[in-house]
Amino acid sequence: MGQTQILMIVLAIIIIAAAVAVGLRQFGKAGEQADLDAARQDCQRVAASALAWYQKPAELGGGGRSWTGVTFDKIGDDGKTTGGIAMTVADSSGWLKITAPTAKKNIFGILHPDSARGLITRAENR
Repeated sequence: MGQTQILMIVLAIIIIAAAVAVGLRQFGKAGEQADLDAARQDCQRVAASALAWYQKPAELGGGGRSWTGVTFDKIGDDGKTTGGIAMTVADSSGWLKITAPTAKKNIFGILHPDSARGLITRAENR
């Protein structure tokens, strides 16, 4: 083989290796984004169920416009799909905090039933 052919083969190998490295990197980022999106969806699902429970009268098995005693069982979540989600009542002002962990970040959702904004979510590094 001539030097030109060997040089072309080496160049092709370098280009292919770079393309594979970039592809793997993008694939990993897409997976992380999918985890974040799934955690946000879980927060939205739990928030919708919790808000429905909050607004239902206590006589009908709801919260009677209070977060006191809210659990996953009471809002109709079987616990199998929560994926480590936690709910805590932030304080007596009526805020409910929903936390959904992912591999690298935690998604926090803050819900106030009387707020026109609905669920406010943000991500923080673990």
